[in-house]
Amino acid sequence: PVQNELTIEGIEEPISSIIIKNNNGQLVYSNHNVSAKIYTINTAHLSSGVYFISLLSSKNIVVYKLLKY
Repeated sequence: PVQNELTIEGIEEPISSIIIKNNNGQLVYSNHNVSAKIYTINTAHLSSGVYFISLLSSKNIVVYKLLKY
């Protein structure tokens, strides 16, 4: 669970894009110019609920479930 900040780290290769969608599939955050292995996102503007975060790299797309409280 996250409250005001989400830090993503431990990825084998640099992340190129991050996309967060709410439970209804609506885009609430995107950054297509990341190029980092550790990245922090301010989540204070998100309402409490379930989100899906997609991490895109040159080789993979990984989707995680995110709980904001």
